[in-house]
Amino acid sequence: MKRWYDQKDKLGTYLTMFKGMSPKTRDSMAKNIILLIDNNDPEIKSKFVFDFPEKRDLNRRWYDKYDKFHDEWILFNMLPYLDAILLNQITLYLEGELGQINNN
Repeated sequence: MKRWYDQKDKLGTYLTMFKGMSPKTRDSMAKNIILLIDNNDPEIKSKFVFDFPEKRDLNRRWYDKYDKFHDEWILFNMLPYLDAILLNQITLYLEGELGQINNN
């Protein structure tokens, strides 16, 4: 099953790494990314919240086990709505936190 971020090179690699992180590290990074998103586009959640999948319709991804208001669930369901500039900022943040990956 293809994920939207599988085609995002470095970002996709970093997001895949989330699944194997300790909950404490994952939660901290998710909070920081959500803050980054909120600082750049404070209205993003309210713009797309109704487009987020319904919890009952999901159980395919590791983050679907979380409550709909859990940071990881919000983050992964919000990311597809972000523009390329903000996705690049998130990639740079993750690169700083997780180290460089040699993808194009």
